[in-house]
Amino acid sequence: MQAYNVTNFLNDHPGGEEVLLAAAGMDASEEFEEAGHGSAARLMLDEFYVGEIDPSTKINATLDTTSSTNFLEKHNKIDYYQGKSSRQNNVKLLQFLVPIVILLLGSTLFKFLY
Repeated sequence: MQAYNVTNFLNDHPGGEEVLLAAAGMDASEEFEEAGHGSAARLMLDEFYVGEIDPSTKINATLDTTSSTNFLEKHNKIDYYQGKSSRQNNVKLLQFLVPIVILLLGSTLFKFLY
């Protein structure tokens, strides 16, 4: 059985982070297949792959959504990644606005100088 660490993908998951948290610590192969993931999602798995799990050492206890969420909140990961997403959005906005402002300033100076 393959293991994946999708912590860095929580905020970017199109189905929402709740779907990933609900499957935390469990075999989510069936859920992954039922969701109808395409080839792009399958290629992304390589990025999150961490190793193999020997099925004979599998822990019988499963995590429910509440315990998964509590674990992440306890370790401040949800807040960290929500803040990271917000910063990423701010950077994208700046990458869009800065060139526009530079063009406007340049055209204004051009009008005054010539």
